[in-house]
Amino acid sequence: MGRVAWVVMVLLTVFAARLGWADVAVSPPSLDDPGRETDPAMLAGRLRLDGRVILRQLAFQAGRAEFRPEALPILEAIRRLLVADPQLRVRIEVHTDGLGATEWNLKLSSDRAQLIQVWLAEHGVDAARLDTLGVGKSRPVATNTTAVGRQTNRRVELVRLNH
Repeated sequence: MGRVAWVVMVLLTVFAARLGWADVAVSPPSLDDPGRETDPAMLAGRLRLDGRVILRQLAFQAGRAEFRPEALPILEAIRRLLVADPQLRVRIEVHTDGLGATEWNLKLSSDRAQLIQVWLAEHGVDAARLDTLGVGKSRPVATNTTAVGRQTNRRVELVRLNH
């Protein structure tokens, strides 16, 4: 989503909030359009531009550190991105929604971040280029009181560590 589209979305969200609509959430620009998270060039561009990329489609089994099948094309895109730029170092940050105990969410997100790191290392990326951080529910970008908000908060972020 481009910056102009994000500004429009923010304005619409403010308008919707005044109307009392509950399931409206605003988050930083991401690659929410289907297929964009599987494009290594798009990921590289977002990392270059913003220093981070938000991946909402990299899905895990509920309550477990196991990938869902639809995560594999996104993992492959991340792998291709890192293979194409051997100097690039990233931190893999995994966020959960606000349900459950803080400690449990922190461990789950940490386990998931490490799972991504291991997958990438097993597929040819030097693990020394990959830091991990389990964030748990400590940095929500939307409300956790609605299903839409909780879905928005469940995300993986790649953060560029070198410039």
